[in-house]
Amino acid sequence: MSIVKCSEYIEETLDLQATDKGGVHEFERTFLCVSDSATDRPGTAVNYVIDHHSCAIGTAYPYDALAFVKAYKCSRRDEDGLNYLVTVKYGQFPYGSNSDSPFSQPAKWKITGRTTQEIVDWDQTGKCVCNSAGDKFLPGVVRDLDRAVITVTQAESSFNPSEESVVNCVNSNSFLGFSPYTLKCLPIDVDAQWNPNYGWVYQKTYVLEYNYGASGLSNAPHTPLGWTMAVLDAGLYEIYTDPDTSTKTKRAITNKTGQPVQSPMLLNGSGVAQDTTGGGTPTPHWIFIEPYVATGFSFSWRGITT
Repeated sequence: MSIVKCSEYIEETLDLQATDKGGVHEFERTFLCVSDSATDRPGTAVNYVIDHHSCAIGTAYPYDALAFVKAYKCSRRDEDGLNYLVTVKYGQFPYGSNSDSPFSQPAKWKITGRTTQEIVDWDQTGKCVCNSAGDKFLPGVVRDLDRAVITVTQAESSFNPSEESVVNCVNSNSFLGFSPYTLKCLPIDVDAQWNPNYGWVYQKTYVLEYNYGASGLSNAPHTPLGWTMAVLDAGLYEIYTDPDTSTKTKRAITNKTGQPVQSPMLLNGSGVAQDTTGGGTPTPHWIFIEPYVATGFSFSWRGITT
């Protein structure tokens, strides 16, 4: 009890409506199958076509690599129940996929922006922002800070809590074309949904915030500075070295009248206040702080080259 003969039933048509839509990649192939038993069912003929004519779901159309098998239709052709017409329907799945499975769909991504404000310690040339006496402004000068936010969404078949270990980490490697130390990973959002065909589907949303960082700063550990913080070397105290004993002590910085200063004074990078009594522009010194753990980003997103 089986199919004894199967051949493709050639029927060529031109769908002008599809052509007018811009060349939709939809096709049909029809096979005539002959059985040796009237008790066979349509599924027998469909399975034979799948096995002997390379027509499994997701198989590319022989003459168009952008169309894939999506569905089947089978009907008896005559009253004796021995002949079947099997129609194989081809079409397109979402870009980069040959299946309607959520686990084979390409990731979706977008770039948005986020605006905050920050106190400015330096201008765009790396020159410190201070008054003519070399003191920091109180309150500080504020500017808008705009950063790009990259969001990637992808369905996956499992979730490993250890993935969250990269949250609040920055990339130590070049990733998505962005330089090291410029991307910070925010919490990975997971939306678990039950799919009757594929079981649990974990819709994950990855968010990376881009920060080019400051530029023009001397002795920066890397360029671009990225998420590494540059703090202006300034304070109310300085390190005093006794000229006789070379003993170092910490003391308050005083003004011309001998009173402790009330606003931070620029230091020289060695803990000593810079003398600005003679006028002129003091030289800024920076303290670089790595507030985030740097690790190699290795996210794998379908359809996105990292």
